[in-house]
Amino acid sequence: MTAAGEPKPWFRAKIEALFQSEWAGKAGTFFRKTAEQIEAYSEQNVQIEEKFQQAPDVAWKSLQIKSSQTELNLAQAEERKIAATLANRTLEAKTRQEEAAADIAETRARVALTEEIQGRLKLAQDLRAVNCIPRWDANGNMTIVPAPPDCDWDGLTKAILQAQAPAIAVFIVEQTK
Repeated sequence: MTAAGEPKPWFRAKIEALFQSEWAGKAGTFFRKTAEQIEAYSEQNVQIEEKFQQAPDVAWKSLQIKSSQTELNLAQAEERKIAATLANRTLEAKTRQEEAAADIAETRARVALTEEIQGRLKLAQDLRAVNCIPRWDANGNMTIVPAPPDCDWDGLTKAILQAQAPAIAVFIVEQTK
Protein backbone atom coordinates (compact mmCIF):
# COMPACT_ATOMS: atom_id res chain seq x y z
CA MET A 1 0.00 0.00 0.00
CA THR A 2 1.18 3.51 -0.68
CA ALA A 3 1.53 6.24 1.96
CA ALA A 4 -1.92 7.50 0.96
CA GLY A 5 -3.47 4.16 1.77
CA GLU A 6 -4.04 3.17 -1.89
CA PRO A 7 -3.03 -0.26 -3.12
CA LYS A 8 0.02 -0.57 -5.33
CA PRO A 9 -0.63 -1.50 -8.92
CA TRP A 10 1.63 -4.51 -8.54
CA PHE A 11 2.37 -6.90 -5.74
CA ARG A 12 5.50 -8.96 -5.25
CA ALA A 13 5.72 -11.63 -2.56
CA LYS A 14 8.60 -13.78 -1.51
CA ILE A 15 7.36 -16.77 0.42
CA GLU A 16 9.60 -18.92 2.56
CA ALA A 17 8.65 -21.73 4.86
CA LEU A 18 8.62 -20.51 8.43
CA PHE A 19 8.83 -22.28 11.69
CA GLN A 20 5.82 -22.22 13.99
CA SER A 21 7.47 -19.63 16.21
CA GLU A 22 8.19 -17.38 13.25
CA TRP A 23 4.63 -17.79 11.92
CA ALA A 24 3.22 -16.67 15.23
CA GLY A 25 5.75 -13.84 15.51
CA LYS A 26 6.21 -10.50 13.76
CA ALA A 27 6.81 -11.87 10.21
CA GLY A 28 3.75 -14.14 10.33
CA THR A 29 1.56 -11.34 11.68
CA PHE A 30 2.75 -9.02 8.90
CA PHE A 31 2.04 -11.68 6.25
CA ARG A 32 -1.43 -12.45 7.62
CA LYS A 33 -2.37 -8.74 7.78
CA THR A 34 -1.15 -8.21 4.22
CA ALA A 35 -3.11 -11.22 2.99
CA GLU A 36 -6.24 -10.01 4.85
CA GLN A 37 -5.86 -6.54 3.28
CA ILE A 38 -5.54 -8.06 -0.19
CA GLU A 39 -8.59 -10.20 0.46
CA ALA A 40 -10.60 -7.22 1.75
CA TYR A 41 -9.58 -5.09 -1.21
CA SER A 42 -10.49 -7.90 -3.59
CA GLU A 43 -13.90 -8.38 -1.97
CA GLN A 44 -14.66 -4.66 -2.05
CA ASN A 45 -13.31 -3.69 -5.47
CA VAL A 46 -12.50 -6.67 -7.65
CA GLN A 47 -15.43 -8.90 -6.68
CA ILE A 48 -14.17 -11.93 -8.56
CA GLU A 49 -16.99 -14.22 -7.43
CA GLU A 50 -19.58 -11.79 -8.70
CA LYS A 51 -17.77 -11.49 -12.03
CA PHE A 52 -17.64 -15.28 -12.34
CA GLN A 53 -21.38 -15.45 -11.64
CA GLN A 54 -22.05 -12.75 -14.25
CA ALA A 55 -19.86 -14.39 -16.90
CA PRO A 56 -22.55 -16.77 -18.24
CA ASP A 57 -25.05 -13.91 -18.43
CA VAL A 58 -22.58 -11.69 -20.26
CA ALA A 59 -21.70 -14.51 -22.65
CA TRP A 60 -25.40 -15.24 -23.24
CA LYS A 61 -26.18 -11.57 -23.92
CA SER A 62 -23.27 -11.25 -26.35
CA LEU A 63 -24.48 -14.39 -28.15
CA GLN A 64 -28.00 -12.95 -28.30
CA ILE A 65 -26.66 -9.70 -29.77
CA LYS A 66 -24.59 -11.57 -32.36
CA SER A 67 -27.55 -13.82 -33.15
CA SER A 68 -29.93 -10.90 -33.60
CA GLN A 69 -27.37 -9.11 -35.79
CA THR A 70 -27.03 -12.26 -37.90
CA GLU A 71 -30.81 -12.53 -38.19
CA LEU A 72 -31.00 -8.88 -39.22
CA ASN A 73 -28.31 -9.41 -41.86
CA LEU A 74 -30.14 -12.48 -43.19
CA ALA A 75 -33.43 -10.58 -43.30
CA GLN A 76 -31.84 -7.70 -45.19
CA ALA A 77 -30.24 -10.12 -47.66
CA GLU A 78 -33.61 -11.81 -48.16
CA GLU A 79 -35.29 -8.44 -48.76
CA ARG A 80 -32.66 -7.56 -51.38
CA LYS A 81 -33.16 -10.93 -53.05
CA ILE A 82 -36.94 -10.45 -53.14
CA ALA A 83 -36.57 -6.94 -54.55
CA ALA A 84 -34.24 -8.22 -57.27
CA THR A 85 -36.67 -11.00 -58.16
CA LEU A 86 -39.59 -8.56 -58.36
CA ALA A 87 -37.52 -6.19 -60.48
CA ASN A 88 -36.71 -9.04 -62.89
CA ARG A 89 -40.36 -10.05 -63.08
CA THR A 90 -41.56 -6.52 -63.76
CA LEU A 91 -38.73 -5.71 -66.18
CA GLU A 92 -40.53 -7.24 -69.16
CA ALA A 93 -43.76 -5.39 -68.34
CA LYS A 94 -41.89 -2.10 -67.98
CA THR A 95 -40.12 -2.72 -71.28
CA ARG A 96 -43.45 -3.35 -73.00
CA GLN A 97 -44.84 -0.15 -71.46
CA GLU A 98 -41.86 1.89 -72.63
CA GLU A 99 -42.08 0.43 -76.14
CA ALA A 100 -45.81 1.19 -76.26
CA ALA A 101 -45.20 4.75 -75.08
CA ALA A 102 -42.49 5.15 -77.74
CA ASP A 103 -44.85 3.81 -80.42
CA ILE A 104 -47.56 6.24 -79.31
CA ALA A 105 -45.12 9.16 -79.39
CA GLU A 106 -43.91 8.14 -82.85
CA THR A 107 -47.49 7.86 -84.10
CA ARG A 108 -48.31 11.32 -82.73
CA ALA A 109 -45.21 12.74 -84.41
CA ARG A 110 -46.25 11.20 -87.75
CA VAL A 111 -49.78 12.55 -87.36
CA ALA A 112 -48.39 15.99 -86.58
CA LEU A 113 -46.12 15.81 -89.67
CA THR A 114 -49.07 14.76 -91.83
CA GLU A 115 -51.16 17.63 -90.48
CA GLU A 116 -48.28 20.01 -91.14
CA ILE A 117 -47.98 18.81 -94.75
CA GLN A 118 -51.76 19.12 -95.22
CA GLY A 119 -51.64 22.64 -93.79
CA ARG A 120 -48.78 23.60 -96.11
CA LEU A 121 -50.64 22.18 -99.13
CA LYS A 122 -53.77 24.12 -98.19
CA LEU A 123 -51.66 27.24 -97.69
CA ALA A 124 -50.03 26.74 -101.12
CA GLN A 125 -53.47 26.28 -102.69
CA ASP A 126 -54.84 29.39 -100.97
CA LEU A 127 -51.75 31.41 -101.91
CA ARG A 128 -52.01 30.24 -105.55
CA ALA A 129 -55.46 31.82 -105.67
CA VAL A 130 -53.90 35.21 -104.78
CA ASN A 131 -50.71 34.56 -106.83
CA CYS A 132 -48.30 34.36 -103.83
CA ILE A 133 -45.86 31.73 -102.61
CA PRO A 134 -44.51 30.87 -99.15
CA ARG A 135 -40.81 31.39 -98.59
CA TRP A 136 -38.87 29.79 -95.72
CA ASP A 137 -35.50 31.05 -94.55
CA ALA A 138 -32.73 28.90 -93.01
CA ASN A 139 -34.29 29.22 -89.52
CA GLY A 140 -37.64 27.90 -90.75
CA ASN A 141 -39.36 31.30 -90.65
CA MET A 142 -41.91 31.77 -93.41
CA THR A 143 -42.71 34.88 -95.39
CA ILE A 144 -45.26 35.33 -98.13
CA VAL A 145 -43.97 36.88 -101.36
CA PRO A 146 -45.62 37.52 -104.73
CA ALA A 147 -45.21 34.58 -107.11
CA PRO A 148 -43.08 35.12 -110.19
CA PRO A 149 -44.97 34.97 -113.54
CA ASP A 150 -43.38 31.63 -114.49
CA CYS A 151 -43.93 29.93 -111.07
CA ASP A 152 -43.85 26.13 -111.08
CA TRP A 153 -46.86 25.40 -108.86
CA ASP A 154 -46.57 21.65 -109.36
CA GLY A 155 -42.92 21.78 -108.20
CA LEU A 156 -43.98 23.63 -105.03
CA THR A 157 -46.67 21.00 -104.37
CA LYS A 158 -44.16 18.15 -104.89
CA ALA A 159 -41.67 19.80 -102.51
CA ILE A 160 -44.39 20.17 -99.89
CA LEU A 161 -45.47 16.52 -100.33
CA GLN A 162 -41.93 15.34 -99.80
CA ALA A 163 -42.11 17.26 -96.49
CA GLN A 164 -38.54 18.41 -96.76
CA ALA A 165 -38.09 22.01 -95.72
CA PRO A 166 -34.65 22.29 -97.41
CA ALA A 167 -36.19 21.10 -100.71
CA ILE A 168 -38.92 23.70 -100.33
CA ALA A 169 -36.33 26.37 -99.60
CA VAL A 170 -34.32 25.30 -102.69
CA PHE A 171 -37.47 25.38 -104.82
CA ILE A 172 -38.35 28.86 -103.62
CA VAL A 173 -34.82 30.16 -104.09
CA GLU A 174 -34.77 28.78 -107.65
CA GLN A 175 -38.14 30.35 -108.37
CA THR A 176 -37.10 33.77 -107.14
CA LYS A 177 -33.90 33.92 -109.24
